Amino acid sequence: MEKIRIDIQLNPAQVLSRQQLMQSLKENEDVLAFLSKHQLDPSFVEKYVGKFSDYVEVCNTCKKCYGLKNCPYGIQGEYRDLDVQNGKLVITSKMCSYLKEHNNRFAHMKQYVMNHLREDLYEVDFNKIALENESIDYLKAYALIKEWSINPTKGLYFYGGFGVGKTYLAACISNGFARNGKTVAFINSSEFCNEMRMNWNQNDYLQDAIRTLKNVDLLVVDDIGSEIVTNWVRDELLFPIFDDRMGNHKLTIFTSNYNYDELLNHFMYNNKGEKDEINALRLMERVKSMSTLVQIKGKNRRF
Repeated sequence: MEKIRIDIQLNPAQVLSRQQLMQSLKENEDVLAFLSKHQLDPSFVEKYVGKFSDYVEVCNTCKKCYGLKNCPYGIQGEYRDLDVQNGKLVITSKMCSYLKEHNNRFAHMKQYVMNHLREDLYEVDFNKIALENESIDYLKAYALIKEWSINPTKGLYFYGGFGVGKTYLAACISNGFARNGKTVAFINSSEFCNEMRMNWNQNDYLQDAIRTLKNVDLLVVDDIGSEIVTNWVRDELLFPIFDDRMGNHKLTIFTSNYNYDELLNHFMYNNKGEKDEINALRLMERVKSMSTLVQIKGKNRRF
């Protein structure tokens, strides 16, 4: 098919405006840097006035940017750039330095195969904990946990009052594992159990979730004891996961407001008030076998 050529005639004012724009582009520092990088003559600009004009606008916008939150583009941190391919000027998409830094900082989060961790805990580690005003009891627990993270044997069970930092310490451990290339699942027990109960009739989805938690290198069960206890949650959901991880010596971290005995009592009664001591004991046997009890004492850090 023969190409249709359309010639648009510019009036004198438009011609003058285009010439002025072209000249300003040839003198623009960003355009000059681009031409120098690709060893191009300034006359190259004349063929791509529109593209270079947009390029200058993007450069000016990005120079005024102070972070991803200020990014005006549709995909934060990605901007339109120019490249020369086969002698032609083409538009490309690139990541800005802020996005590259962000991706590097959070690269370890790709190791989380299931994640209920709060976003403000994505970067925490042991070195970011200010220890100056901590109690002796907290310092002892901190030292034990940090040492364990270097040479872990079996898992840990953190228990203590509200807001003393149990989840924070567990996140320090899980982030460390993730940064070392290990797969991690960090689940809030109540959230996970509710989600699974809502999808109990989706067998493939359910089995895939259970399989993931059985096989992951490190499982963190945060706030165990906060879930609504049903026979199904205790015996068909949690028990198979814990039993499999115990049998395969997989590392598991628990956090809870309850100690072992209090957690046993929690799982002994379902939401109907029916008592089942045997199955509660079976579950707790797995929890205790997989973990070492560590009490976390200290002030409530949420206030």
